[in-house]
Amino acid sequence: MGRAGWATRAGLREASSWADAILHAVDRPASGPVEQVKTWNLAGLFRVPTPRGPVWLKTTPPFAANEAAVIATFAQVDPRLVPTVVAADPIGHLTTPATLHRPSAPPCAAPRPSALGRPRAGHRRTPPAAGPR
Repeated sequence: MGRAGWATRAGLREASSWADAILHAVDRPASGPVEQVKTWNLAGLFRVPTPRGPVWLKTTPPFAANEAAVIATFAQVDPRLVPTVVAADPIGHLTTPATLHRPSAPPCAAPRPSALGRPRAGHRRTPPAAGPR
């Protein structure tokens, strides 16, 4: 089995070219070189500077290529839980605005279960205070 595309020169060029074309198409062209933030066996995460602020470029293997659909599903629950997807393709490229995320939190990370209204393990919900009767 070969290396993931984002771990090869050709794969990085292809992902960077894809992001460049998409960002031009949405009138947000890159204004500098792509910065590799993190790569591991399941994804590559890159920051692309643009005049309107950086965007994330995330590359994933084919089994995770539907991440944009997952983000859209979470957005139906609460759009504040997920980033806005600038563009995605069926082979696993995804771009989102970088300004929506803390530097330590990669975009598209699944929200904590407590963010969906379920209490975290070991935490009890406080019942609402009784209002006027």
